[in-house]
Amino acid sequence: LKLLLLGNSITQGWGGNRKAVSYKPGKTVMDNAIGKDQWESAGISGDRTQNLQWRIRHGNYNSAHPKNAIIAIGINDLIGENET
Repeated sequence: LKLLLLGNSITQGWGGNRKAVSYKPGKTVMDNAIGKDQWESAGISGDRTQNLQWRIRHGNYNSAHPKNAIIAIGINDLIGENET
């Protein structure tokens, strides 16, 4: 895997190969730029920074072994209730 994208709904929108994600407007662009099956989006709609930190700390991505990772997270922290 050349690239793993981590983040929220913006990242999820790139697509990837996850069957649970049906809306993938960026998949064709990424397949052409990076290569089909050479990247994956692990974005989850509604995620906040602490959600992604938990998954990283608990090894949810250990099997991916990406050469590179891009993290785009934080917008949901700005609009959430009780955030400090």
